[in-house]
Amino acid sequence: MINNEHLWNTLKSSEEFKSEIGGDFEFVSVFFSGRTSYSFKIKSPKGYFVIKTPLNISPIYKNWWRIASKKEYSILNKLDREKTNEYVNIPTVKLLKVDDYDIAINSFISGEILTKEMFLALDSKTQNQITKNLAYFLKYLHSLPPDDFWQYGMEDGKCMLNQVDNCSCIYRKSRTEFLKFFDPFFDEELKEFFDNEMQKFDNMKDIHSKIAFIHNDLRISNILYDFKNKKLGVIDFGEAFVASNVACEFANMAKANMFGFEFTNKVIDYYNEISDTKVSKSELITFAAIASLHDNRNIYKMASEKQEKDINSLRQFIKEVKEIQTQL
Repeated sequence: MINNEHLWNTLKSSEEFKSEIGGDFEFVSVFFSGRTSYSFKIKSPKGYFVIKTPLNISPIYKNWWRIASKKEYSILNKLDREKTNEYVNIPTVKLLKVDDYDIAINSFISGEILTKEMFLALDSKTQNQITKNLAYFLKYLHSLPPDDFWQYGMEDGKCMLNQVDNCSCIYRKSRTEFLKFFDPFFDEELKEFFDNEMQKFDNMKDIHSKIAFIHNDLRISNILYDFKNKKLGVIDFGEAFVASNVACEFANMAKANMFGFEFTNKVIDYYNEISDTKVSKSELITFAAIASLHDNRNIYKMASEKQEKDINSLRQFIKEVKEIQTQL
């Protein structure tokens, strides 16, 4: 893990770093940022910044983080800010190498993490404005020419273009051991759900949509809301890529431990009104189910290795599946 004191001493002695942020700075707070990095909020003469650096400085970990950071930097510099800022705030990013550290300097986006509970506590007018603005932003993002972002569909030398085929592969590989493990815990309705709904991955031709560039990580921690200025913020484009179906953009949002279907369906309703690419309920449900299945892959992996069963995760998964089931 990173030695924070050494990091701060390194940054304070770097003239290049201080030049970028406007001079001396002070530490405000620190938080984890996804799987790959720390994020430090600092205050400088130019205002507030978020400094991101990898959780671990081992070569393999640093390389993984460096690829994601370069991708985010390239993507954010391609977006038309006049169009995005009409609906959401997005950060600017500057990359620096300071001694042994790869540093990403992000502009600070005002706002709090928008949780499902916070959203549901808002009045209907504010809820509609939030979901409408997010839909307009996603329409813009998904309408960008895929050819401009083709390189961002690459991961470990393999093209991640066909998300449908990717999900189908995940499902087919896991179904036998997964269902064998969960069978004692499933009631008849859940078994029928998997038999009927999830088998769509054996023949997905009917739910293909046009190729599009997607954010791909619209989880709670990446959507902010500035209550004072009533403005959304979208951050962390490091997982973005070109996909063959925009429904997978909304799948993570719909999961029970994220925003859920009420929020996601509001966004999709606006999205379908303004976008040429439509998202159907069947697409959303199917991708949400496979997203939940994929997130819980470690449960059936442990089962297949005859390790201790993770009952808490199992309960969470069944809760998610039942919520998905209610949308049918």
